[in-house]
Amino acid sequence: MIGLLKTTILFGQSDMIIDHRYASVEVLKDIPSEWIDSAKQNLHVRYEHTSHGSQITEGMRDLDAFMGGNDVYLFSNNGGSGILHLHDFWRSDLSAGQETWQDVTRDYLNDAANQECNVVMWSWCQILAHDGDLDPGYCSKMEELISEYGKGGTKILDGSRTVPVQFVFMTGHVNGEGEEGETNRINNYIRSHCRSNNRILYDFADIESYDPDGKYFLYKYCKDDCSYNDQGTTDGNWALEWVEGKVKMTSMSDAVHNEPNGGNWYHCRADHTHPLNGNMKAYTAWYMFARMVGWQASESVLLDSLQISASGGSGTIDQDEGSLQLSCQTFPADAVDPGYAWSVVAGSGLASINKNGLVTAIENGTVHAVAFAQDGSDVSDTLEVTITHQITEVESLTLITPGDQTSILSGDSIQIIAEIVPVDADSQRVDLVIEPVTGTAAMNENGYLIGGDLGQVRIIGTAIDGFGASDTLHLDIISQPVNVNIISTGQLTLYPNPAKDVIKLKGELHYPLSVLVYGSQGDLYIHREIYNIDQVIDISQLLPGLYIVKLFSNHIESQGRLIKR
Repeated sequence: MIGLLKTTILFGQSDMIIDHRYASVEVLKDIPSEWIDSAKQNLHVRYEHTSHGSQITEGMRDLDAFMGGNDVYLFSNNGGSGILHLHDFWRSDLSAGQETWQDVTRDYLNDAANQECNVVMWSWCQILAHDGDLDPGYCSKMEELISEYGKGGTKILDGSRTVPVQFVFMTGHVNGEGEEGETNRINNYIRSHCRSNNRILYDFADIESYDPDGKYFLYKYCKDDCSYNDQGTTDGNWALEWVEGKVKMTSMSDAVHNEPNGGNWYHCRADHTHPLNGNMKAYTAWYMFARMVGWQASESVLLDSLQISASGGSGTIDQDEGSLQLSCQTFPADAVDPGYAWSVVAGSGLASINKNGLVTAIENGTVHAVAFAQDGSDVSDTLEVTITHQITEVESLTLITPGDQTSILSGDSIQIIAEIVPVDADSQRVDLVIEPVTGTAAMNENGYLIGGDLGQVRIIGTAIDGFGASDTLHLDIISQPVNVNIISTGQLTLYPNPAKDVIKLKGELHYPLSVLVYGSQGDLYIHREIYNIDQVIDISQLLPGLYIVKLFSNHIESQGRLIKR
């Protein structure tokens, strides 16, 4: 068997999606040792990266010690007997060298000294602002290199190169933007390109979107440091949570805690992230290398269809704030990862959906519940849900009078108007209660307020839909019409009138001025001494109504009526 493996011919460029499904030590241990040996003997890898990309090689550097120190998972820049030839270029990456990486690759492959190179890998530092195929785009450039140096490429056919090269596509690390973010949009473009064109993809982002147990975190806006949140603030870190209580190999010399002795994870240098992330990327790298030399792993059976069904067979919610339980069947039954996640897309209606498929109605109309596979197959199913009988509650109301009147004559009537938000609230009815402050009033059979005893009354309006929206209005009951006169000394004028929060003076101030504000019953509420024309008088604590303002000093005296809104 070993002799056969030594002569294994590298297969041509074909669909190989390396993602979180292979990011565990259990998957690594399932790879037959002869295929690890074949990868070390047959592959000559050039890997260009900067700090983020080093998570793969730094994880690989400590892996052999973790797995028992048996010289199985070794690599170096020069290779050798029993050592993978992985030329580790920490110099540039796809984003920092976006204008040059393709030519750098050509120069390297055209050099006669590098004729044995048969694998080229480049990683991203930051994929944002680098669309998958904006011209000149990443995927297009990769395809050009494959057409030149891949199996059957022009460089192979014209004899300028004898060894075909396998090119490994990569996604960029997660950025905390979630499923809807630009990073995931670009990464999905690359994934789709690789599936459609039968390419090899090392799915960097997918690996760090799951913990080793397959728990999914991209929808919780996970970042490259493994932190995540789903409420707008950082909630946790999936790597820290996973390693809690588990056995750690602290260094390459810590053999007592390696994997054969019960270790669960190992320390490694992993820039920008937790060492566990580096562990997972090392496992997947060796899985990929074994596949690249021809190991036909027990192929993961991907999902090919999903089928959503609704409890009771009806996709309708017809109760206010009602809910509908959805379930999903996955096919085929032997799929390795039958997991799926839920989302809901607003249409003419609005709803929410939890991780268990429970749809909760928010607004009338239709929405689409979506179940989508998490095994990389891009399989999904959609069910339309119809929502009816949702109550549109009164969010707020404002009590006003025609012309914003703040007073009426005793015996006169005035309409109290309730402005309701939103205007399409199901209930437009408001309950009005009149409370005496210093005066009295009553409501007649037509819904008009009739002024009674002189003074002030308070009108409280409450929406009757039970959601608690309310407002309060104050009215003065007076014995004669109120004419708002200009309060002025000739040189100074008080403004504005009516006023809500503050009143000011304009004109020329030559002497200190006293400003006194009295209520309709003669009570003194405010007494301010003004020494500067820029001073303001705060009336925000006064109840709405009619007040008397007096201005006087040794040389001037004036008074007038002020309406507080």
